[in-house]
Amino acid sequence: MSGMDKFLPGVTCLGDLLDNKGYQLEYLGGASLTFAGKGQFYRDHGFDRVSGREELSAQQTAPPDTSWWGLYDDDLLDIVYRRFETLSQQGEPFGLFTLTLDTHHPKGHRSGSCDSRYADGSNPMLDAVHCADQLAAQFI
Repeated sequence: MSGMDKFLPGVTCLGDLLDNKGYQLEYLGGASLTFAGKGQFYRDHGFDRVSGREELSAQQTAPPDTSWWGLYDDDLLDIVYRRFETLSQQGEPFGLFTLTLDTHHPKGHRSGSCDSRYADGSNPMLDAVHCADQLAAQFI
């Protein structure tokens, strides 16, 4: 889907509906926007700001650590939370969407800020899921 000029033209998606109602829509994701045409999809369906690995990394004072897929969840969720705070203070309706990566198969990618392991730490995917659970709880 990344080679298409338009992603699902003529199809009404949630972004289109929210955009028509005046929502400011933003997507912040840890992976490249070119993967599977993700960036094109969001841009074609009402999103005002679309940022992936390259865009988010360039905005940081120090380059974040990355896995093979992109930004680790701890860095991404920090960025998303800061953006949430900014959008919340504007007093306008908004939708903020993100996609985390640490639990991506086959073995997961545990964020560096996680200091605990699942059980004896021998299963990297369970470590990544355990860490993602902790990060989600902190974020909420």
